[in-house]
Amino acid sequence: MRIALGVLVAAAGLAFIAKLGPSRERAPEPRDRGNQHAGPPEHGSEPPGGSQPLRFPSRANTDQHADAGDERHKRGERVYWWVTGTTSVSATIAAAAAAWFANGAFTETRRQADTAQQALVAADRPWIKVVDFTAHGIKVEEKVVWAHATIQVKNIGRSPAQHTFVRVKLIPDPSMLEEPDEAVRLCREAEDEPRWWANRLIFPDDTAAFREAAASEMRDVLDQRDAKLRWEREQIAGITGDGPVARAIREVAEEGLRAKESQPLYAGFALVGCITYAIPNGQAGRGAIGQTTFTYGLDHACGLGPIGACAFPMAETGVYAGEQVRVREAVSPTFAR
Repeated sequence: MRIALGVLVAAAGLAFIAKLGPSRERAPEPRDRGNQHAGPPEHGSEPPGGSQPLRFPSRANTDQHADAGDERHKRGERVYWWVTGTTSVSATIAAAAAAWFANGAFTETRRQADTAQQALVAADRPWIKVVDFTAHGIKVEEKVVWAHATIQVKNIGRSPAQHTFVRVKLIPDPSMLEEPDEAVRLCREAEDEPRWWANRLIFPDDTAAFREAAASEMRDVLDQRDAKLRWEREQIAGITGDGPVARAIREVAEEGLRAKESQPLYAGFALVGCITYAIPNGQAGRGAIGQTTFTYGLDHACGLGPIGACAFPMAETGVYAGEQVRVREAVSPTFAR
């Protein structure tokens, strides 16, 4: 459409320029119309028009006719070069428009081809999914808390997953917003520092088990508790008013906060992880990887409360076996790519 418009504009310009060109001048007619076709006079006969002598044009008339011819010639040259330049500019604009249109068509075709290639890769590449999680226990030491678990995964894709490995991290008392962020951070670390020496090959529809251990320092447990108590203090400070209701609410909240501060240290945990594997070359480019995250909560199966789960006591060292650990899958979404 743009090319056709450019050609029409160029044609209209040429037509307009043609109208501006030099008009043809009529040649002067001879004075004696009756003898303009007569032949040369015979010998001894009188010249046409009687015995009048021959008259030659003067030098002034000759120069005037020469100047008029030069002016017509220059005007014709100007018109020629103007028409030539305008035609060249119009052709350049039309060529540029055609090139732009061709580039747009090429870009759109390449985008569609890339989309089709991605769909083909997604259909044929490996995909790793966590199908089972088993907690073997929690070990509380003086400065570190350990968690041991087995993660069972399955390749639900159509090609083998190469160099598969798992990174895990133990988080004390995490929030629902913190868990997915930590899992994605683990995936970034795994992408920056891959463990390609972990030669675990998982074929389609096959499963593999990874026994992993993760540690959390006791300092992190204390920092997490202090952050929660600090947040409660800020909420109590926001209770304003001097009326009896406001004072009663503030007193009850402050009493509950003092009770928490005097209690022994307890903590629950979450085990977050990222599974990283290499995609075979030729499917998604050289060096392409796939990743899947997971998050599982680890609580103390104390048998109290409506769900029968409590936090682990941190004041004393101890080992809590697998049957004493209640596993809950986190509500936070997982990540796969």
